[in-house]
Amino acid sequence: MQKAAMAPESIPAVKPANRVRAIFAGTVGNVLEWYDFAIYAFLVPTISKLFFAEQNQATAVLLTLAVFGSGFVARPLGAIVFGHLGDRYGRRTALSAVMVLMGVATFCMGLLPTYASVGLLAPILLVLLRLLQGFASGGEWGGSASFVVEYAEANRRGLFGSLHITGVAAGFLVGAGVITILNSLLGADAMLAWGWRIPLFLGIVVAGIGLWIRRDMDETPTFSRVVQSGEVASAPIKDTFVHNSRAVVEVFGVTVFHAISSWVFLVYIVTYLSVVAKLPLGSALAINIWGLVVTLIVTPLIGYLSDRFGRRPFLIASCVLTVICIIPAFQALNTGDYNKALMAHCMMTAIICLYFGPLPATLVELMPTNVRYSGLSIAYNMAHAILGGFAPFIAQLLATWTGNPISTTYFVIAGAVVSLIVVLRLRETAFSPLN
Repeated sequence: MQKAAMAPESIPAVKPANRVRAIFAGTVGNVLEWYDFAIYAFLVPTISKLFFAEQNQATAVLLTLAVFGSGFVARPLGAIVFGHLGDRYGRRTALSAVMVLMGVATFCMGLLPTYASVGLLAPILLVLLRLLQGFASGGEWGGSASFVVEYAEANRRGLFGSLHITGVAAGFLVGAGVITILNSLLGADAMLAWGWRIPLFLGIVVAGIGLWIRRDMDETPTFSRVVQSGEVASAPIKDTFVHNSRAVVEVFGVTVFHAISSWVFLVYIVTYLSVVAKLPLGSALAINIWGLVVTLIVTPLIGYLSDRFGRRPFLIASCVLTVICIIPAFQALNTGDYNKALMAHCMMTAIICLYFGPLPATLVELMPTNVRYSGLSIAYNMAHAILGGFAPFIAQLLATWTGNPISTTYFVIAGAVVSLIVVLRLRETAFSPLN
């Protein structure tokens, strides 16, 4: 593909050291956000026993996954609140507030009493803290993606944006690693009794580190230009829907496949392999960890290539390959053979990384700067609230209702088809100025 000429961008110059710090500051919040969510997802078999003790195993797992999804219900509200804050008063202010709220919610979850202690109050408190987590995370992804890409050089937005996704994978990887180590050191009985609280308490440590990193960061050069030119939106939420409704629909449509595939392949896969495919939990966690390693390697490579060849080719290829390959991959996962399951999972992870790599830059480039935090956060989180957060629940429900584990793939295929249709209608954004 021939690369179009990159138009110059009239934003202030940034020192390389400041740019590196900005990327790290923008990414660290994703590590915490997805560590928090991953910890809960990886503890589903344990939490289902502690908070839904009177249910049979299948029902308890479904209820636990439903509570997991409830955390996404509050994300659009968080997107509105923090989006307004970020577009009116700056990315850094909003992202720092998000960091504090997420860390506190995760820590408090580790303090919860179980069903055996307080009965029905235990799952009620669990839902409330999941809603608080969701509210906070509603302001993280769109804000940190904007922060990272706005700091990038014009010809490296895809690469820098992909590093934002690696923060997601790193959060998953840290969460999976912590659970795996604790399972190994403590054993199943101790994990069920008290060990499950430890990874939740650790969330406050990650939050403290992230807040310390973010507190001294300058605003992005792109947003600073908007401030200097007097173009800051006085009502960013209103402006988003009145003047940029098409971009909202585009961001939502592009996010659909990401919302479903990320939660199915990076989180739910542990529950699927252990509950449906009957692999030992340790083996399921190990397979997931290798998939996360693939994500960390492939995603930035594709982000880099998308700066040279465009975003659309990789987004399209990922959707098409998913439709073709996912059923054979799940057939391999269901054999109960560790090596076959490992190869199938790593293959599918590499395929969805074709989508992950250019995704942040694509979404940021679709939204104008003065409403980017709001528009991106609202559209992205609506997709995750409707589809992504409940993806593990829907996937498990399909497998349970039909008695056919392969039925889980139909949900992923549907998401790939929807996003493919939207991507085919998108303009190529890689070679246009961000402003």
